[in-house]
Amino acid sequence: MKYDLSQLLLDIQIKSNINVKEIKDLKFLGDDIKYNTKTDISFNTLRRLYGFLPRTNFSKKTLDTLSRYLGFNSYSSYLNNKKIYNIWYFKMKFLELQNNYLPLSLSDISLFNLKFQNSSDLILISEYIGYLIEKKKTDSLILFFKNFQYKKLSDASLVMFATIITFSFYKLKDKLELYKELVFLDSFRYSVPFFYVDYRHLNGYYFEVLKDIKKLNKHKSEVFFVELMGALKKFYGNQKISRKKITPPENSATFPPVLIGRYFGYLILYETVLEISIKEKINEYLTKTDSQQFLIEIVPALIIKEEFNYLQDILDKYYEDIFIRNNWTSDGTIINFLIGLANVNIFKNNFDKAKLNLEFVELEKIELGYKDYITLFYYLTWLKIMCYEKNQEQIDHYYTEIKLLANKIGFFKFIEIADKFKKN
Repeated sequence: MKYDLSQLLLDIQIKSNINVKEIKDLKFLGDDIKYNTKTDISFNTLRRLYGFLPRTNFSKKTLDTLSRYLGFNSYSSYLNNKKIYNIWYFKMKFLELQNNYLPLSLSDISLFNLKFQNSSDLILISEYIGYLIEKKKTDSLILFFKNFQYKKLSDASLVMFATIITFSFYKLKDKLELYKELVFLDSFRYSVPFFYVDYRHLNGYYFEVLKDIKKLNKHKSEVFFVELMGALKKFYGNQKISRKKITPPENSATFPPVLIGRYFGYLILYETVLEISIKEKINEYLTKTDSQQFLIEIVPALIIKEEFNYLQDILDKYYEDIFIRNNWTSDGTIINFLIGLANVNIFKNNFDKAKLNLEFVELEKIELGYKDYITLFYYLTWLKIMCYEKNQEQIDHYYTEIKLLANKIGFFKFIEIADKFKKN
């Protein structure tokens, strides 16, 4: 049986953000379909679908797989519901919900879970959930998060969702009150406070949220995360440090690479000397995990502790893995590593190369929760260069920027380090 597949193929391109113009585009599309559906579609089938080979009849399995990629259970389900891919129809749905003050229903949430697969719709849904937060519609929010299929979303989608939701909380005077109403829900914790790691407010309400999460004591990984963030808060805030070392839970091997990397970052910061045993463990993890995610917190820690020989070894060995831009959040991550490279080049007295590294940094692309934190490293790196070059005007400029930002977020350690370079 022949079908008109034009809309299906268009929806797949919209969902994947891959505009199929050349055969090579199908390789990336096939990988994305396999990742999301755990099912292979042959390269030849994709070529037939998109007109690079003569069309044939496509099996039900192929059409069902493509439909599951879009969030539907089957191709027949897609055909029955494909009008929901019309963005104007969806926008009118939200206008009706808001203007008529209609309560959120299970059927609405089922629709949202389908629509989350498309980035434009994800933003619309996130803004609507943000509206519920601003209006303090607690019952609707609890219903949504109880039925939110967050595990089906990519990390990039969850970062978008968490960012919009977090900024909706910012608008509330008593934001902690509503947080407490939602924090008991796993889907809320794993899609908002754990995905929008808020360094900007680590010395404020965000840490109060984390303390409430720790009180729940639901999962060892959550308690571990909160303890690490508390240690970072104390270190960068120049607060009194507990000498009782944080130890990872027994099942830590199953934790996400960024969490394990945060633990090693903590060890680097809190140890007087970077021991060989810590390097060996880091090297071991790097052979079996996502190096880009694993190193997010390790690189800044190595910069602070001025362990530039080891930092250079890591960046040299994993350069290709680190600098592959494969998702929406990678630009902010890459900025971390560009600053790391710049510090290595300063250590080697290659100031022109260090400046070139920093010229590629686009601060506006950093995830907002990390932006102030990473910007402090960026300013500190420029300050080092200016100190070596004895450019007093620029020294004063970057020192002032560091002082203003560090005081704003309570990360006084950066002022201490800046003072050391300025005096030398």
